[in-house]
Amino acid sequence: MMEEIDRRATMSLPNWVVAIGLIFWGVSVGVWPLALLLAVVIVAPGFVRRRFAFTTAEYSRAMDVCWLLVFGGLLLTYSRESVGSVLRTFAQWLPLVFFPGVLVQAWSESGRIPMAALLPLPWWRRRDHEAVVADVAGTFLVFCVLSASVSGGGRPWFYAGLVGVAWAAFWVSRARGFSAWVAGTFLVLVMVGGWGVGVGLGGLQGWFENRFLTWVTQWRRDEGAFRASRTSIGTTGRVGGTGRVVLTVRSEGNGRVPLRLRAAVF
Repeated sequence: MMEEIDRRATMSLPNWVVAIGLIFWGVSVGVWPLALLLAVVIVAPGFVRRRFAFTTAEYSRAMDVCWLLVFGGLLLTYSRESVGSVLRTFAQWLPLVFFPGVLVQAWSESGRIPMAALLPLPWWRRRDHEAVVADVAGTFLVFCVLSASVSGGGRPWFYAGLVGVAWAAFWVSRARGFSAWVAGTFLVLVMVGGWGVGVGLGGLQGWFENRFLTWVTQWRRDEGAFRASRTSIGTTGRVGGTGRVVLTVRSEGNGRVPLRLRAAVF
């Protein structure tokens, strides 16, 4: 059933912010045509004056599709990838998996999803909380950013895109009367601070990985363990006192080249 409503957005995050997150995910993962199509479907309610008056059972069916995609996607990924890559590969498709949930919210007259419909558990759906609603737009935007970071986290433009998505979400969520100058200054401080924290965490990760590899090698008994050499190839700066390229790594096929080579065996 469709009912006529006001054209103003009913979601706490406007549809266009969710669409920006989808496009950011699509460009990062390499499926931007699909992401663009999904973004158009999400923003379409803003151009019509009618919404669907979904029942709790219909919300539940939409969320059931999401959970079916979760379990089916995990099984499919497990059958195609090594155990260590299952979660990383599956995480790239989180926006696609949970898209039915945010779609039904965007086209609903209430702009929310009943809490009773979120989990596919009989005892949960029997509880008397149909009047309690949840907004999944913010969570879905987080999924988009998380999935984008899996594939695009090492690309030079990723941080700029991340800041753009965060700025859009922050701007539409600001308190009424909040100064644009204050918001801009706060955004610049967050950008600079976030970049510094990211660089620091990258250095800490490298230090931890090298320490861990050194510790693990001590307990290995295979022949190659005694010829393992720690290296900093791939880090920013000079290697061994020289700026010359000493090694180039290429992948065969469509495999993704690792950003940093922490250990090498010669």
